[in-house]
Formats: sequence, C-alpha cells, structure tokens
Amino acid sequence: MECFKRRILQLVFYGSYRMNGTKWKSEYDSNIRNFFKMENTKIKDQPLKECQWKIPGIRYTLFCCDGAANGNPSAEGYGVIARNHQSQVIGTISGSVGLATSFIAKDVSVVFTTEWAIKLQCSKIIIRSSDKTVMKAFRNGMVPWYLRARWLTSTSRLSDIQFEDCHKEISFSAESLARYGTGLPQGTTIIHNGRPSSLVQVEMPHTTYYRI
Repeated sequence: MECFKRRILQLVFYGSYRMNGTKWKSEYDSNIRNFFKMENTKIKDQPLKECQWKIPGIRYTLFCCDGAANGNPSAEGYGVIARNHQSQVIGTISGSVGLATSFIAKDVSVVFTTEWAIKLQCSKIIIRSSDKTVMKAFRNGMVPWYLRARWLTSTSRLSDIQFEDCHKEISFSAESLARYGTGLPQGTTIIHNGRPSSLVQVEMPHTTYYRI
C-alpha cells in the first residue's frame, strides 16, 4: 500500500512539470499544489472577476442579442431576448441565417431586433450584445450595406436607441437562443411570447456572475 502511495505521488510530482493553466481560487489551488509538492508548476494566477446583469430603465425595453455558428463560415443562427424594466421576459427569437459568418449573424440579430421592437410597439429600446465590435459599429452608424435599408426603415419609427456591450457571461440566454437557431432550416424564424420552456436559465438582476 505504501509503495502504491509513493508511486502515485511520484507520478503527480513528475506530471506537475507538464501542467499549465490558470488558478481560479488562489488559496485553494495553492494548498493543493503544496500538498502534492507541485511548487514548480508554471500556472498563472488569474482570479475570477464579478459581473452583474442590469435591468433596463422605466419606459425602456431591453433586447439582448447574439449570433452563433457551428463553424466559420457554416450554418449561422441568431437569438434575441426581450426584457422589461421588471426583468420579465417579453419574448424570444431564434432564427437561421444559413451559410454565413458569425459576424453577419450578429449584424442580422441587431437589425431584426429593431424590426421586432416595432411589432412589440416599443419606442425606446436598449440593444445589448457581448460583441463590442458590432455594438461600436451600429453605435457609429456603420451598418452593413446589405442591411442598411431595413435598418433605416425600422429605426425611423423608434424614438430612442441605446447600445450597450456586456460580458458574454451575462448574455448566455441570447447565446442559447442563437445556438438553437443554427439548427433551424435556412430563413426560419421562431418567435415566442414570454419565456419558452426550452430556455432553462435567464440572467437575473442582483445576481453575481463570474468571468475570467
């Protein structure tokens, strides 16, 4: 038995030289490394960071949107979830773009958001996405040419549009809807009133989420 234990510790010791990665909980990870005498491992200390999902202000409707892909390019999908100032889910969208890039899917999700907002009779909206590049482009009016006509038509009927980028860890419901869209036939759009049963989790206010 003792021989077996020594052999295990020996394997751990030599294996520690090949280990790399990130420490999430510094004190806990350090105790484990010290117990197995793994002081020589080159693991960087990168603690988790906290982030929170914010509800929209009164009279504003929040649309969290995202695009997803099974490859790049490949079958692309987009997802949108609408929430009111009480954090209630108004509805969701999952759609398929077909063969495209993930960037195109994200652009489509933003434009479709404004068109859907009109159907929901919204006038003041917040568009939130974890893709900072897409949010910066739309914020500066740099709308892709193939979506510009649709964008101008829908936004002309909205009194205020705000753009917010966020961490992906607090945009997981939109990502889940987008990934569902990748499996739909090209051009298909599924709209749910309220929260669909397939959406197991949604972001909640006053809840701490963690990111790297």
